[in-house]
Amino acid sequence: IQGFLTKFQFPSDATSTSQTYIQDLLSPRGDRTTLEAQKVQEYVTECMQHPLTLDSSGNPRGAHQQRYQEFMGVLCGYIVEKQREWQGEELPYDLVYNTVERHLMPKVKSAVLRHVAQADRDEVISRQCQAFSNVTLEQLRVKPELRSPELVPFIDSISSLRASYFSPNPTDKMYTIVAAAKALYDQLGVMGEMSIDGDSFLDLWIYVILKANVRDLATNLCFMVEYGNPQLANDEAGYYLTTLEAAVSFIEKLVPEQLNLPWIQEDFVVCERGHFSQLARLPGSCFQVVKEGVELQGYQVAIIQEWALNRAREIANLW
Repeated sequence: IQGFLTKFQFPSDATSTSQTYIQDLLSPRGDRTTLEAQKVQEYVTECMQHPLTLDSSGNPRGAHQQRYQEFMGVLCGYIVEKQREWQGEELPYDLVYNTVERHLMPKVKSAVLRHVAQADRDEVISRQCQAFSNVTLEQLRVKPELRSPELVPFIDSISSLRASYFSPNPTDKMYTIVAAAKALYDQLGVMGEMSIDGDSFLDLWIYVILKANVRDLATNLCFMVEYGNPQLANDEAGYYLTTLEAAVSFIEKLVPEQLNLPWIQEDFVVCERGHFSQLARLPGSCFQVVKEGVELQGYQVAIIQEWALNRAREIANLW
């Protein structure tokens, strides 16, 4: 798996000559017009007038993913072929696709999101991530040699995965997923683990996803799968996107019994009622208040002296 990332090339954010050329085709200056700009405008109009509809023959129109990918493939292929024939220059298809996507997607995104929105799954996944937010690598049965000694294990990977929500376009989101995987492998490299098998990676990936709790994760997954650059499907980005889908499916069905959780599953009595009531109200809390204000008889009162005398301790309502 590590070999994927050693070959993967992230797109540069620097505006190259080729990018400038493509941008000029899509947004010509002044009164000048181009066939590419005209076709983009026609497609945007189609998306606004016929969002997610089929024509009389059952063919997809507007922002439907099949129609979108068809339009992108034809336009990007035309730009590549045009530059090859006119200038003798071979433009990288991925560069063309990314540049066109960044120009087009903001114009049709509202229609696209109506198609990919999965609010119910988003809520389930978010609730699961909150419920298991305190899970440890040990509880996920990650191999001991792969457990990072960091205060927050794999924090760079978690941060990168969270950043995927803020990437506006599907292919950019896919590159952010790869960046999260790369950060995970970088930390493993620091630990002396240069390569791991697929099952071990999936265990770590599940941990990173639970901790990241990316907003609208199911919707963003659908956004990437259906509207991202299809040529990346068989590349590193496609692989890590597939493992992300697998990990999310696991998380959706995850129950405490599947993990090595040392949680108490039976009722128990506590005296710090205010403190534990507050904990029970937190999202994803493992505590649930069953009954309050019960007077217990036949018990001897006891306190922990060190706690009671410690003025720095926030909890003082021991009784």
